[in-house]
Formats: sequence, C-alpha cells, structure tokens
Amino acid sequence: MQLPDPYYLLLWFIVFLFSLSVHESAHAYVSNMFGDDLGKSLGRISLNPIVHIDPYGTILFPLASALTGIPFFGWAKPVPVNPLAWREKNKANFWTSFAGPLSNFVLAVVFFVILKIMIMTGFVMSADSGIAEPIVEIVNLGLTVNLLLGIFNLIPVPPLDGSGMLESILPYEAQKGYEQIRPYGFLILLALMYFGTFRMVYRPVLAAVNYLLLLGT
Repeated sequence: MQLPDPYYLLLWFIVFLFSLSVHESAHAYVSNMFGDDLGKSLGRISLNPIVHIDPYGTILFPLASALTGIPFFGWAKPVPVNPLAWREKNKANFWTSFAGPLSNFVLAVVFFVILKIMIMTGFVMSADSGIAEPIVEIVNLGLTVNLLLGIFNLIPVPPLDGSGMLESILPYEAQKGYEQIRPYGFLILLALMYFGTFRMVYRPVLAAVNYLLLLGT
C-alpha cells in the first residue's frame, strides 16, 4: 500500500478544516437569524477550527481514509440548535440545514474562479516549483473538497444536512415516519459509500467542473 504524500496530506487537511469551519459557522449564523442564538452563544460563528473539531469525524476518520483508501469523508462537531427558539420552524430548519452545503458551494465557486484565472493567465503552468506550487494545490483542493462536502451533505440521510432539508418540507405525518430511520442513518451512509452511490453522484459533477475549467484554454 502506497502512503499519501505528507505534504499533500497537510495541505488537504488545512483546506478541509477551513471548509468545515465555514460550513458550521454558516449553520450557526443562519440559525441565529431565525431567532436561535445557541450556536452563537457557544462561539460557533467562527472560522477558528478549534471550536468545530470533532476528534473522530475531523481527525480520525479522514486520516484513516487517507491512509487506507477507504472512501469515507468526515465531519465537524455539529452546531447545536434550539428549534423552540426558531421563528417559522420549518423554514428555519430548511435554511439552517441548507446553509452548510450552500456555504461550501459558494466557496467552490470562489475557488473555481481563482483557478480558472490561474489557468487562463498561465500561472498554473509556471507553478512547478517555489511558492506558486502550494498556492495552486490549495486552490485546487479548495474547489474539490468544497464540492464534495456540499454534495455529500445534501444526501437526505440523518444526520446529514439533506435530511433536515427534506424533513422540513415533508407533511407532519411523513416527518414522524422519516424520523424512524434516524438511528440507522450512519449504517445507511456506510452502505451508500460501500456500494459507490456517492461516487456515482460526484464523479460526473467533478468531470463537468474540470471540463469548464479547461474550456477555452
């Protein structure tokens, strides 16, 4: 088994921490907009990764995945919310849940634009050595990691954000039925990863993004 390059792994982890911090901050920020200041009071509207790190999801699982090649991503410490404090509960639940993936898609667009400019100006081609190389690598990782985070979290399986979005638009009786799968959410996600379902979704997206990056060059 070939171990990943420690230099690449370090850059990946830096980008991953930053992306997760933006993701969780977005949850706390939007929840606060709807009247719930629990996340804000706990300091979760912050880009400081320390307040968002989950020892297992942010460090252990991603590291194990990088070392073994097992296709598993990771997560940060979930932002606690108080639904009783929300105005317009279903609307608040939808947008608070969607805020995380949306923030990652916004970051992906930003990194895409930067990388496209780098390609069009020839900066990427000249980045074989020196300070330019890690800059290109970080921007490329920023695009990929945020696309994967955004897509992954839209999966409508608890405890991912997509489950909160789906739950908020379901009729009340359907919400109660949907809640029954929550204890099995992690097992369902493992099965989806094992059978390559997530890969089937994100690969065409990455291919389309790469096509757009090289279009006109």
